[in-house]
Amino acid sequence: MANLRYLALSFRKSIDRSIFSSTFHNIQFLIIEGEWNGLLPDEFWAMSELRHFHLKRSFLSYWPKESGPNIMQLASTIGFPQALTCQVQYEEHSLKVLQNLQSLSTIRPISCTKVIFLSMPNLKKLRVYENEEDYGFRGWFNNLIHLKELQILKYVFRDPFVSGFMKPVCLPSPDFFPQKLMNLTLSGTSFPWEDMLKLSVLPVLEVLKLKNYAFAGASWKSEGSGFPRLRYICIGRTNLQVWEADGSHFPCLKHLVIMNCRLLKEIPCGIGELPLLEKIELCNCSESASASAEQILLEQQSYGNDNLVVHIM
Repeated sequence: MANLRYLALSFRKSIDRSIFSSTFHNIQFLIIEGEWNGLLPDEFWAMSELRHFHLKRSFLSYWPKESGPNIMQLASTIGFPQALTCQVQYEEHSLKVLQNLQSLSTIRPISCTKVIFLSMPNLKKLRVYENEEDYGFRGWFNNLIHLKELQILKYVFRDPFVSGFMKPVCLPSPDFFPQKLMNLTLSGTSFPWEDMLKLSVLPVLEVLKLKNYAFAGASWKSEGSGFPRLRYICIGRTNLQVWEADGSHFPCLKHLVIMNCRLLKEIPCGIGELPLLEKIELCNCSESASASAEQILLEQQSYGNDNLVVHIM
């Protein structure tokens, strides 16, 4: 077991905590199919060789077994926000660093603290899951700035239709996003379309996937200097009706995907002006939106551009 590097396990009920024992401290890939709503044991933070870790919707903790508060016990008596305050105060004296950790999924907002992120200085891929029970930890997004090497982020909110005060209202300032972020997926967050301006200034963002009401509202007017490096954008399931944009907003866009946007009236004609555009895909959209995509294709062909492909499903 000492030489084992890859371990994938599935648990039907509670997770066997012995997998975090010293026997497996040389593991580099650890994949656990099973939901664990408690804290990972202290042994996890001794797995210095770990590079990739997947555990469904987990909490992370620095607290040793025999010292420090138990966040679940604290939360049951004083509530999660106060428990988190105690956690941060204790963590400041218990920092352990996982230098080799490159990907982590899936964690909850309670685990997205400054100290935990600082313990993963080389993390490149992160997935965060949130629901209405996590409303006490809305500020977690600002801590992403401490993940200097993060390139891929997926943030899922369980239900886009819950009451407003139970979910995030808007995206944070672009200053809090990791500057190396290249791939961003948002789902269920229902941010206002005006917040797209914050994403448009991310310097190296190349892939943007907006799923299940990631943004909500009837109108989106693309503003600012646009997405300087964006190559791929997917807009899926939203109530967007009117989208205004011109060729200056997406100068490097190659692939546009629109799915389940039945209220969208048309694709902006300015999209057809993009010099690098290679493919437009529409799935389960309105007839008028499909017609606008076909019109863009005809116009491009009339200009002698035969590289553009349009798929309508």
